[in-house]
Amino acid sequence: MPTAQKLSISLDPAAMAFIDVYRQNHQTASRSQVIHVALQSLERQEHERSLEAAYRLSSKEDAQINAEFDPAAMDGLNHEAW
Repeated sequence: MPTAQKLSISLDPAAMAFIDVYRQNHQTASRSQVIHVALQSLERQEHERSLEAAYRLSSKEDAQINAEFDPAAMDGLNHEAW
């Protein structure tokens, strides 16, 4: 496991209060662990955004393929003719 690196940050009192309340309510070991949980959540959100963007892109490409396919699908031949 990689060694933790120390980081000094400044937070406003409301953010500190939230961290302390979250720590109490979720029995986390430290403020650092609360920050770690928050960063994991942020990382998941970013991953989900990336997946959504890829899906939107593929949906546009799928729509284009379907539009190109539709005329061939309506060529008058039904499944039984094959």
